Amino acid sequence: MEIHWTRSHALDSEQRGAAEQRLRALAASRGEIRDIRIIASETRHHRHGAKQVRIRCAVRGAELVASRERTELGLALNETLDDIERELHRFRERRRESRRWDRAQSLRRGSRPAMKLDLRS
Repeated sequence: MEIHWTRSHALDSEQRGAAEQRLRALAASRGEIRDIRIIASETRHHRHGAKQVRIRCAVRGAELVASRERTELGLALNETLDDIERELHRFRERRRESRRWDRAQSLRRGSRPAMKLDLRS
């Protein structure tokens, strides 16, 4: 897993280190997270002076995105990390439920694993 930072010069090294530690702990349990991009910027839309943090997390089969705007960049980063953690837990739960449903459907239909046939004769 790689973590890419873009326009994060306004964050100090402690904030970046804490964020990377949270993300690595989140990814340590499974190998499904491929790439994380964190983009910190100032917004020019409606609220003057607002700071925005956007996290894009590429996982196997999907891309999760979370974004927050706050007056302080550190606060926006922490809230965005909370959001991406929630999204990843939801994603994992949906995937788990989907596998359970597929397994239950195959058992109801009575399907069994395919038998190997020896066609050499």
